[in-house]
Amino acid sequence: MNILSKTTTLSLLLLFFQTTQAIIFNITNNCPYTIWPAAVPGGGRRLDPGQNWIIFFHDGPRSAKIWARTNCTFDSSGRGHCLTGDCDGQLACGSYEEVSGLVHVPGGRPDQHVYLPGWDEL
Repeated sequence: MNILSKTTTLSLLLLFFQTTQAIIFNITNNCPYTIWPAAVPGGGRRLDPGQNWIIFFHDGPRSAKIWARTNCTFDSSGRGHCLTGDCDGQLACGSYEEVSGLVHVPGGRPDQHVYLPGWDEL
């Protein structure tokens, strides 16, 4: 009976470790100008030169898309526009349309990323 209890505990622990995969994206602005990175899921924010944005997904998304936006202006409510990479005039993106310089992480696995080409490819 004691062996059954240990086996059940071990099985539950293995199941826990197999189903929870945290993923961390660390986005750093190495450009000499301000960018407004966007991520779906994750939203978006302003990054001045040298600043970081860390996006942490506890369970790992099924898919993630990350891109940079430039020449943006937003009001205090997060509405505005960007010259490149705009997402329907929102600072915190909930979806995306055709944007250039997009990184797609299928299945939420950072070791399997794809750069999607645009007119200003990465």
